[in-house]
Amino acid sequence: MATNKSNTDEPTDSTTSGTDTDRTLQPRTNPYIRKVGLWIVPPDDDIATNRALRQGLVAAIVALYNSRVDFDVVEFLSFPDIHGEQTYVLSFELPTLPKQPSHVTDSSQLNLTDSISNGATPDKGTLGYALTIAQRKLKTQLPEGTTLNPVRVSFAPLGASAVTTARLVNRRNRRVTAASNIHQAANGFEQILTELRDEPHLYQVLIQNQDATSFTVSSRIALFGPRHQATTDTEISRLVNEGHSRTPSSGVANLDLSSNLVALREYLYAADGSKPAVPGYHDIKVDEQQTLLELFIGHLEYQDLLRGRIGASPIYSKLDYFPKFIVSERDLTQLIGLPSLAHDSPWDVVPGRDPPELELISPDEFSKPMAATARSQRANIAEAVDTRTVQDGSDEHLQAILDIIQILRERGWMAVKVEQENDSVPDIWALTPDGELVIVEVECQNGPAGLLTNIARAVHWNIDVLIVWAPTADDTAYANADRSIDTVDKPFRAIDDDRTRLYNLNDELTRTDEPTPLLPPNIPECEWWLTPEGELELVADGTVVASGPATDSIATFEYDLPAYRTDGDGYIIENADGNAVKECAELPEGWSKIYPPFVPTRLTYLPYPTFRYLEDMELKPYVPQGDWDREGHMNRYKGALREYFGAFTVKQEDEHILFDVIRPHARQWYRQLTDRKEPADGPFGTVTEHFEKAGNPDPDESGRNRRYQNRTWRYPRKLTSPDLPEFGECPALPEELAEEMTHDLPRDEHDIIASTDPLAATGSADESTPDDEQAADPDSETSTDETDTTTDESDADEDATDETATTAEDETTANETADTTETDATAESTDDDRD
Repeated sequence: MATNKSNTDEPTDSTTSGTDTDRTLQPRTNPYIRKVGLWIVPPDDDIATNRALRQGLVAAIVALYNSRVDFDVVEFLSFPDIHGEQTYVLSFELPTLPKQPSHVTDSSQLNLTDSISNGATPDKGTLGYALTIAQRKLKTQLPEGTTLNPVRVSFAPLGASAVTTARLVNRRNRRVTAASNIHQAANGFEQILTELRDEPHLYQVLIQNQDATSFTVSSRIALFGPRHQATTDTEISRLVNEGHSRTPSSGVANLDLSSNLVALREYLYAADGSKPAVPGYHDIKVDEQQTLLELFIGHLEYQDLLRGRIGASPIYSKLDYFPKFIVSERDLTQLIGLPSLAHDSPWDVVPGRDPPELELISPDEFSKPMAATARSQRANIAEAVDTRTVQDGSDEHLQAILDIIQILRERGWMAVKVEQENDSVPDIWALTPDGELVIVEVECQNGPAGLLTNIARAVHWNIDVLIVWAPTADDTAYANADRSIDTVDKPFRAIDDDRTRLYNLNDELTRTDEPTPLLPPNIPECEWWLTPEGELELVADGTVVASGPATDSIATFEYDLPAYRTDGDGYIIENADGNAVKECAELPEGWSKIYPPFVPTRLTYLPYPTFRYLEDMELKPYVPQGDWDREGHMNRYKGALREYFGAFTVKQEDEHILFDVIRPHARQWYRQLTDRKEPADGPFGTVTEHFEKAGNPDPDESGRNRRYQNRTWRYPRKLTSPDLPEFGECPALPEELAEEMTHDLPRDEHDIIASTDPLAATGSADESTPDDEQAADPDSETSTDETDTTTDESDADEDATDETATTAEDETTANETADTTETDATAESTDDDRD
């Protein structure tokens, strides 16, 4: 039986007042309800009755639209209840809901249960009147023995986070054309329910009157099972490449209907440059591609399902799909029905989620304001006080941690807040439904060095990391992500021609056995620079005042600066020569302490994390995008490669970088910032035409080991500073997670998430693994040409026209390069003397 309860208690007011902190601590309520509906319980399950039930249901809907009530939308809902029995609800809304007439004081006028038998009817124009008419029409059309219970539907038990949701769509034609034998075949709706027999689901059909013989219909199916959800970029890439494991639209194929889970995949699949282009994909603007991805995952459709929204994203029409379609009365019986189905409860696989709650409406229901029962949708900070640690940070940060844990659990993950008191631990340990370990880091107001430290720790442990930006009092989560992503891309504060300025960590330098250096008042902050040789330099007022290897602690450096040492409760200030010049109770005002730098362990951290931002209890994908990501492939290639070479390489005598090392690394970086085709060899030649180049001195291998001469990486890769927070070995996991893991730690580095681009197909290990030792490792001097040639095959036709472009978008490019050599870009990869 469906979960229900008598609505005898006064609804709890979900509004709060007080300070921002007070509001943060309050649990939210689920805003999504259906104010009034009819819970329909069919009498039995023989075939004849099933047919009579669905035909009677459609006839009743026709009668509703022919009645004196101006129904806006009639909604059909179906889901398995907590015991596994299929439940059916018909709800409806009026276009404008008038207030209850002030003169109605006799509650007997509003007794909905008895109104049919005693002939009393609530005032016209009210929900009570609409419900009474609906009861009469259904009672007339449905077989004897059907039970009709007035209910309110609450979606709060479904949980707070969005799930994969299929929306039925019709291709190229708004009106559905059914197959000629459709009504001799198995019923489409019953086929869908049979396919979903072991799945927690919520099926919705929104029905509007189109004309005398047809309806406008919108249909969605929310799938709550863990195997349908896509949280990490790896899971999204798998869905793009392999498709969803179950697509409920197959049950209504005779209506020539598909779903977003199938129809949109071909456009996402085309985003990888190695795949055939699908007509229409590039009509989608870059900012709309994010929406296209969310439609494919189904999260936008889930929110619209809960809202009861019949509309849809305009992207569907751009791709020639109709998410609202017209069906005849006869064909509507393929989308709705009342079959009696009972099976084991499928909700056990999703802890934290239960089926929608049906609240029986009492006789005097409409004499009171209608509101949702206040029900907690979020975990409350107050419940976590006993396990709060210093890592939990502010109330905002802790609430975000609790929300994310709830979202992950609702998706079938195991997720645990880290409660160890330690200088360097993640926010959340999580285990995917497949048993893969993931670190989750929640970013609220973390500084650049803190964000980079969180990622570097996961890279050091070789564990996938999920970065989730949360909203703050000052900004949205998306804005916080947008502001921080450049730090992940380029993990340094500034650059000049041959050095890199670093971010500072939060823990100040202290020495116990000798004086600790100080910055004088005219120097406001530490300015640490890193050289290509891996040397750190502290610059004060344009002068290097300390230096040493980046692999040594800055505590071991010699400083040409004043210093202080403690003397009891006070301080003794010394000059740079070590002579005491002042004794004081506190450090002089304006003087600054020394803070160590964050020494990056990678050239870029962009390939490692999965990026999400938290909004409305949903983890939405954040897709980084390069400033150069625009139309016009040569402009895009040149903009990207100029940024890459400027950010990650410097000019230096007697050094070199192999083509076979830097080009795969550059392409890998490029893939993180766009879903468009990556550059072949031609654009590399155009952008680096002023670089010195050299071939292999061995005449027997003239085509191998070609290099950029007198150029090197901005700093050495895999530097490890002892001043970084102590990562050490990965600490012991909570017992409940360790038992469910499908692999042992430490993991091989090749297992790390390969790409933040969910629109790109997962390639081979050599092409996709960050800083791969063969294809993309800046430190490796031994690799083959295979990666370049393999990657570039799909671009051959496009790049062959780069220097002879005739389109308007490329005329400027052609003119700019005319004074070089016409064949420079196309012959660069095959002719040793032309690079």
